[in-house]
Amino acid sequence: MQFLLQVTGVNIYATVKDTNQLSVQRGSSLLLRQAIRDIETEYSQVRNQDVKLKAISTGASTGLFAFEAKTSKDACQIQDEIVCTLNQSEKYKHLTFVVDSVPITNGNFKQAKEKVFALNRFRQFQQTTVVFPVKNEDPQIQNPCAWDNLRPADGQEPEIVKRDKGDRGPAIISLGAEVRHKYGRDQKHEFIEQETGIKLNQNEGFTNDLQEIATLNSHQSHLKSLENKLAILYFDGNGFGGIQNELEDSCELYKFDRLVQKRRKKWLKNLIETIRTDEDFKITIKRKKQTLDAIRLEVLLWGGDEIILAVPAWKGMHVLQHFYQFQRSFPRYNNKNLTHAGGLVFCHARTPIQRMQELAQEIADHIKDAHLDKIDKYSPDADLYDYVVLESVDYPTQSWKNFLKKIWRTY
Repeated sequence: MQFLLQVTGVNIYATVKDTNQLSVQRGSSLLLRQAIRDIETEYSQVRNQDVKLKAISTGASTGLFAFEAKTSKDACQIQDEIVCTLNQSEKYKHLTFVVDSVPITNGNFKQAKEKVFALNRFRQFQQTTVVFPVKNEDPQIQNPCAWDNLRPADGQEPEIVKRDKGDRGPAIISLGAEVRHKYGRDQKHEFIEQETGIKLNQNEGFTNDLQEIATLNSHQSHLKSLENKLAILYFDGNGFGGIQNELEDSCELYKFDRLVQKRRKKWLKNLIETIRTDEDFKITIKRKKQTLDAIRLEVLLWGGDEIILAVPAWKGMHVLQHFYQFQRSFPRYNNKNLTHAGGLVFCHARTPIQRMQELAQEIADHIKDAHLDKIDKYSPDADLYDYVVLESVDYPTQSWKNFLKKIWRTY
């Protein structure tokens, strides 16, 4: 009997965007992504219950798998085993996941896919948005995490972080933030290498934080007006979900999923190869007594049909143009152009990064709502973007749509 199983990382705002600390956000995002791949690897071999998972679609935080089981009881057993694995993992137990499985009845793959998605959503509504830590019985731990101001500060090692005035000091943080921070710090280079196959030279690296991305080198005096400024880019596929919903079987969905992933990897590889030779995309930094030419790039979201990047402000439009030009070099899929909506935010490096990511996404969503009902979303004309320049650390607190209506009385 054939079943579908879906694993989804949920409650993103409580587990990924709960702090402005960049390594924590990066670590959370990469952990959600890696959890799906670990499940794919671990359960791709035949288990004791004669169950073997086959990945159909994997994204930034979601994995859809097919498997054969003799009975529904066996299917539930493999589902419970995956839940137990995630809950007991030192890496993943601080994140929230939902896991459900359904039988594919009468060969109706589409119906089973919709049902398992609905079950995931229903299960999410039934659980808390945060993972409750182990009860604190240590009288010495009385303060909340210095980074999320929510969980108890029960981390094992104080983190040395930059303060607002530039000095460094220990921050007592939660164990969950500590695990995510360490993973985000350690896995950044490995992620880039895994996705692109690019191995940096010994004198190369990537920037560690947003301030390094936005700081000028001594030879960049011509960019003085853009010092300490960032560009946050968000890209989202137009109608990718519609294409997936039209596919009648798991093989077609698998092919489409791998096609999108392959194109994403090719673009990222080409982007990094391009910016490695661009002096304005590098910053000279000292790290562990070594001088490095660090590439000014931060991948904040990678998976599915969504991408979020942070680059220096003076390169924001260059990366935007590079993305759209590169995507147009790919052939059509089933006589459809795979188009994208983009949002670009120019902002100060000290502006809260969570809000800037949200704003970039809101801009892309708004440009979709304003234009995609008037044109074919699968035509080249549907490659759309909009941008905003924030001159100071102030930023819109309301939605982008309401901001436009209130301030500019447009749209």
